[in-house]
Amino acid sequence: MPRWLVTAFALSSLAACDPAGTLRWKVRDPTQVSLQQVGMGMNGLVYGHRWNDVTEVIPQGGEPRSGVALYRAGTVLARRDADGSVTLGEDRPYWKLVGADGAVGPLRVDLYSLPNRGTAWAFLASPGIESFRQPWQLRVATPRDNLVDVRVEHRRNKTAGAAFCWMSLSGLVFAGVGFPLGALAENGFDRGFSYGVGAAGAALTTILLSVGIYELTRRDYDTVLLP
Repeated sequence: MPRWLVTAFALSSLAACDPAGTLRWKVRDPTQVSLQQVGMGMNGLVYGHRWNDVTEVIPQGGEPRSGVALYRAGTVLARRDADGSVTLGEDRPYWKLVGADGAVGPLRVDLYSLPNRGTAWAFLASPGIESFRQPWQLRVATPRDNLVDVRVEHRRNKTAGAAFCWMSLSGLVFAGVGFPLGALAENGFDRGFSYGVGAAGAALTTILLSVGIYELTRRDYDTVLLP
């Protein structure tokens, strides 16, 4: 499959996930946020997280430190700086996971826990254009009373919207070939097949273009979970 087509499908997949939004935290004390690695393996017949296999990559505390965490198919260096912030990666572009101002994210909206007391946690969601490739084993955790604000951000994804609009051109190719061939066909089977290809192309164009325009024009809003 051509590389450009793989890239287009990857970019367009962002829009499919984006309506769920992105979870964001605001904490009082960034030094009380820890970075944890949750093991994965077989739970009976199902492959998933092993909730009793948790490793503290960057524990709570204000002293600068560093650690190595599993990240997708490899590893990534994580560090806590003197200001309490937590960063993933050594060189730019790096990921400021926990800011000195208490901002934490982006986090996955489909895999988090926000209890009334105890420890709150949420798994990391990859930022920006990489958001369709999640670091499945990494999460942040903090005492529940350290959370000041928790919200789900719903934002337009202009990259994905443009990708859908661009991919809609592929449907025009099928429509532009199918309908003329159908008009020139001499027997019923060829005519029906060609018209079918043209109709499928027109439908594909309509769907992709509609999704692209929706993604480019829908409004931004937040769903506040706390306070």
